[in-house]
Amino acid sequence: MTSLRARLESLRAAELEALPDDERAIADRVTKALVAKIAHEPTVALRESSGTERGQRLADAARTLFDL
Repeated sequence: MTSLRARLESLRAAELEALPDDERAIADRVTKALVAKIAHEPTVALRESSGTERGQRLADAARTLFDL
């Protein structure tokens, strides 16, 4: 689900803005990798169940849980 990854990326980027410049590059790499790992399984599950009743339930849950 593209909107899930976009939401997570938006949250991540907002947090990086609060960091001093000298810390931002390292935090950027670490948090980018972490967000990708966290989003991977839910994204795969949503993609694999797309077009099914289960997929609709998962998509609805993701929208609610992540305020999409």
